Amino acid sequence: MDDSSQELLIPSGQNHPVLKIAGKVREITGIKNKALELEEQNRLTCLNNITCLKLDIDKGLSLILWIKIKSGDKKPFQQEIISLTQNYGDNFKKKSFYNVFDLATLNSQAKGYISGIFDGRYLYLIPIKNDLKYHGLVARYDTSKVFNQTNSWEIFDTEKINKAAKGYGGGVFDGQYIYLVPNYNDNTRSGLVVRFDTRKEFRNKSSWEIFDTTLLNDNSRGFWGGIFDGRYIYFVPHHHNKDYSGVITQYDTTSAFSSPDAWRITDITKFNSRAKGFLGGIYDGRYVYFIPNRTGVDIFSGLLGIYDTGKDLQSASAWQFFDIQKLNPQAKGFAGGVFDGRYIYLAPLFSDPVNFNGLSARYDTRLPLLSPLAWQFNNLSNLDQNAKGFIDIAFDGKNLYYIPFRNRYTESEEIMAGGLKSWCSADQTGGFSGTIARYKTGDDFSRNQSWSFFDLTSIDSTYKGFWGGAFDGRFLYYIPVKFACSILSSQIIRYDTVDTALSQIKLIVSPVFQSSFSSQNKSDLVLTGNILRQNISIYSGENIADNQWHQLALVIDGSSASLYVDGKQKKVKYPDQIKNKIGDFLLTVGNADRENTADFAIDEIQIYNHSLTIENINQLYLKFK
Repeated sequence: MDDSSQELLIPSGQNHPVLKIAGKVREITGIKNKALELEEQNRLTCLNNITCLKLDIDKGLSLILWIKIKSGDKKPFQQEIISLTQNYGDNFKKKSFYNVFDLATLNSQAKGYISGIFDGRYLYLIPIKNDLKYHGLVARYDTSKVFNQTNSWEIFDTEKINKAAKGYGGGVFDGQYIYLVPNYNDNTRSGLVVRFDTRKEFRNKSSWEIFDTTLLNDNSRGFWGGIFDGRYIYFVPHHHNKDYSGVITQYDTTSAFSSPDAWRITDITKFNSRAKGFLGGIYDGRYVYFIPNRTGVDIFSGLLGIYDTGKDLQSASAWQFFDIQKLNPQAKGFAGGVFDGRYIYLAPLFSDPVNFNGLSARYDTRLPLLSPLAWQFNNLSNLDQNAKGFIDIAFDGKNLYYIPFRNRYTESEEIMAGGLKSWCSADQTGGFSGTIARYKTGDDFSRNQSWSFFDLTSIDSTYKGFWGGAFDGRFLYYIPVKFACSILSSQIIRYDTVDTALSQIKLIVSPVFQSSFSSQNKSDLVLTGNILRQNISIYSGENIADNQWHQLALVIDGSSASLYVDGKQKKVKYPDQIKNKIGDFLLTVGNADRENTADFAIDEIQIYNHSLTIENINQLYLKFK
């Protein structure tokens, strides 16, 4: 980075930033052009956590910096680069931070969804079954618009492509395409993968295409979840009509979707006869974990399947298996999970055919898989009696949210010796759960105080029975499937993780949200924030984790928010009129309390209490380039 003496064409009287950092840790000013090296989990906080900036955002705000993120590690990470925040409270148990949208206002049969996928702007809800049948009504929400207005949403029915294109078991986003994972249609377990090109018109049939994996292998069907490792998509096997399945199906996203050569299929029961009946999967940067659920109708499993992505899918040496029940007999019947950058978390669903499970399991990926020291357990139902029967885990970069599905069967449901006679009695409404368990990553997993619980039914008795979660950088969405045995749900719940009475601005480099039923693993530069109830969320589409210096800039004025990469305006968002009183802001550089961070160097941080022009940004870029 060259220190030029070039004059900056910034208006007279505004040629000095209100804050400049060009030196070492914990100094507001320092040695010019000596980068501030931040190792994992280190941070610079202005004046040792004391508020250091008084900003009037109504006059505008500009923040400019140079950054180099070290590359070469495949590990997914979420690196907070810099943030300006006011003092925040905890919204988790505040009812006013939850709101709802009823999808039935768009289409009376838009209900029964299985997961959510966020592509940087749009949230896609993946359908499974409504009151009438398995269905293909994909719902899409434009997150730049008002959540509970119908014109913010649209629906496309994948049955328009093929009558059998319905009844999905999750979704995957590879940076361009949304893939719908086939599970079950009206007649059989399905292998019909549907793909949507996010660059094209959502409601145009030509934007969608299909491929039937059963044409390659008749047992390649009946999946629950998909995982993306940056190149390959893995479809998680559950049941293939004849039996619970171990048939792994892999697609190479660099090859033509319709080419049989792009697909590889292997049955891992040839390596371990109990390796089948999985429910969701997780990728940690090298290994793909297939989450154990059951191997028979009444036989719940703890056998974790682990694939080394550096080896041949069809080679026995690429696979290892570990029965978690060897450490805890109740560690079985899981459904979904998440990776926080260090730990793999598994969500507990069943403990036996008639009881739901609350035993959460955690694996430390820095330790050998077979080591007892690598595993921890916490029975959440000992902390809250309703905290069991979870279906997945969502991660907002700081907290884990265990998604509630069902925590008990009711007395009127017929139970036979071998298990449930039916999934539910026709008119039964009891047993479905709205109790969310939240864990703050970085805290002691086994410590009771690390956990908190909130029952959504305290807001409305129908807010229960979810099957998945999605996070868009600020809001967490609970995906509705059913709130009674025969009543499928159309109510999507949105939780605001930010206190909208205050303000925050953050630059983050992160993959978009990944969970066990919905997966994405493409790093993107994200500007996210809230300026007095005006949500700002801009995804640049740029992967800057390449070990090169990049200039990043954000500019906020009364009518827009802009994000720049290397002097070029990448995205502009125009929210409603931004107004904010003068406020005290805390400046933080780097991550403080997350495991999944990256090493990076940062230099020439400048903050202006006014809006710089495109010309100003370009001159600052050329000055230090």
